[in-house]
Formats: sequence, C-alpha cells, structure tokens
Amino acid sequence: MRFHSLLSLSTLLLGVLLSNAVGAFDKGQRVWIDLPAVNINDDSFGEGQMVEDKGADQVLVYVKSMTTSKAFSSGVFCAPSDRDPSWDMLSNKATNETRSLARSQVMEWTTGYNRYFERQNWLHTFLKWQDDHPVIERSQLLEAGNTAKSRNLDDLAMISALIVASYDAHQTEHFQFYAVPERITRLTPVLRNIRQQLDASKPLQAAWQPEQRSLDAINHNSYTFFMTQTIDKIVRDAQKSRRLLIEKQLDTATLIAFDSALSALKRVP
Repeated sequence: MRFHSLLSLSTLLLGVLLSNAVGAFDKGQRVWIDLPAVNINDDSFGEGQMVEDKGADQVLVYVKSMTTSKAFSSGVFCAPSDRDPSWDMLSNKATNETRSLARSQVMEWTTGYNRYFERQNWLHTFLKWQDDHPVIERSQLLEAGNTAKSRNLDDLAMISALIVASYDAHQTEHFQFYAVPERITRLTPVLRNIRQQLDASKPLQAAWQPEQRSLDAINHNSYTFFMTQTIDKIVRDAQKSRRLLIEKQLDTATLIAFDSALSALKRVP
C-alpha cells in the first residue's frame, strides 16, 4: 500500500515538473509573442495576455500590440491592425479578440524580452567584428557567445566560437597583431575547422560553397545566414595574409599546410 502511495506521489510530482517544463501559463498573464527572423535585424515581437492555456501545442492569446524591426529601430510601438495581412486579426481595440498561437511562439514576458535583446546585442557585436572595428575586445566576443549559449541560441554560439578562433589567430587580447608568418601558422587550424563544419552541414555547404549563391539557401536559417558571412570574412582575411607573406618567411611544410587548407575553401562554379 505504501509502495502505491509513493508511486502516486512520484507520478504527481513528475506531472508538475513536466507541466512547468513545457511552460504552463496562467490566465491573464502577460506574455511575449516571439517573432524571430533569419536576419536578427528583422526580429519582431508582440505583447499579449494569456486567455487560455489549451495544453499540448496551442495557446489562446489576446494580442495587445506588436513591434516590428523597423518600429524598434525608430522607437515606434504600434498596435496590430486588420489591414496587416501578416497578422490577419482585428485591431487590439476589440478586447474580446484572441488568436491561437503555437506554444513555442509564446514565452513568459521577461524570458522573451531578455532573449530578444540578447539576440540584438549578439548582432551588434557581430557587426563590429565584421566591420573590423579597431577596438573590439576579445572579452566582448566571448561574452556574446557565452550569452547565446546560456539562452539556448546554440547556432549563434557556434558562430561566435569560430569568430573568437579567428580573432586569436590574428592578434592578442591586447590588440597586438601577430606578424604575418605566425598569423598564417595560427590560421591553418581555423581554416581546417571551417572545412569540417561545411562538410558536416549540407545546408551550410549549399549556402556558402557555390559561386552563384542562392538567397533561399543562405536564408535557410540564422545559422546559414550569419555563418556564410563569417566564413567569407575569415577566408578573405586569410587570403590577405597570404599575399602579405614575404617569400621564405615560413618553412615549406607550414606554408604547404596553410595553402592546402585555404584551397580547400574555394567556391565552386
């Protein structure tokens, strides 16, 4: 009898834990409606109020307002309208109107808020690195990757890891650039790692490898969109370092290894 009681209690506790894990919502709770884009600069979001948690994969939410990427950049906060076909809903003045949304699209407000702005911060750091910002710090790149990983943005964290590896191949954390021969030596494993990532991901390979690129392939997801740009910059910088190398500055074996790694990243017709 005691065994059955313990079993029932365990089952009840497991049910509570599973309910919390999938993110049960209370009626009237303020919620974040997540509208991420492939390009983080185009991320949008909505503010809503929970009407009914239907369990499974659907929730009913009254959508109070939404912010598009353009509205965010201009500081404008707008309400959804029935003239907006992408939302397909009435004006938020009709307080009895609700919308059925996928559970994965709805978050507790603070969680969604933090996730949104951390994606924006990651983008800001990425653009500084991409534009060769003169004073971007290694700690900034590490923080961007660690924060992304802590928010389960593993695709962005993988890109950050490659960016840090490229940074370390070019300079110290105190902005002291390595001489060209040492830079080339340090870049070889970075280039090999890129080749491995391309071979391991058919979507990434389809996005980056062709000379005539497909926008659909590049826009497959945020990973292919930003990783394609990351690889482009690293390869471009490596080619520049190779051009700057003076003959006989490196031993033959090291130079052959670098040239082999770089040639393995040629795009194909």
